[in-house]
Amino acid sequence: MRHKQLRAPKHLSKKEWYCVIVASFYAAGKRSRALPHLKRALTTDRIPDRLFSELFLHLSLVLGYPTMLDGLSHLREMSGVASKQPTASLCEEKLLSRGTKSLSRIYGNTTPRLLSNMALLHVDLPRIVLRDVYGRMMSRPGLNLREREIVNVIVLSLQGLDQQLYSHVRGALRVGVTAKMLKEVIAIASRCAGRKLPTPLRYLAERTEN
Repeated sequence: MRHKQLRAPKHLSKKEWYCVIVASFYAAGKRSRALPHLKRALTTDRIPDRLFSELFLHLSLVLGYPTMLDGLSHLREMSGVASKQPTASLCEEKLLSRGTKSLSRIYGNTTPRLLSNMALLHVDLPRIVLRDVYGRMMSRPGLNLREREIVNVIVLSLQGLDQQLYSHVRGALRVGVTAKMLKEVIAIASRCAGRKLPTPLRYLAERTEN
């Protein structure tokens, strides 16, 4: 897919647009297609490299550490420097507190049921998710919760993880992503992947009709 086929965004900021493109190509297994857009973002549009370092760190949650390392490696080659902004170390209690806050923003009043269901899968799972996923990663600076949920919807759509996708479509709407933005995100991801993505559109329709 050539760059000219990816139209300028109508409902996304330029930073959100680049996050969508890079995440979509990585999630679709087309990493090399992401690199020209990453380069253009850094050199032509002057998007801060920290945005992409946080994006690749975030992708470790949904695409694994190899994807994260590949992205950070290319980012360093393009920018010439590694990230020099370490995040302050937090105690477990603080991580659990801010993880609970972020999780509740995404899941709303279904949060207690979600945590109970996690405990049925593994007794340690609620603490791990609150501390490491939502406290340590989802609450990091550099990408806001809205941007992170956009990325989550993209990756879950392309990976066919429909149960989690349904929750994160709802979560994206809760943290301020509009239906128009999500439709544009899904359209871009579909073009990057070269296939239709009807499931997130159906979930979005169900949510906005209720």
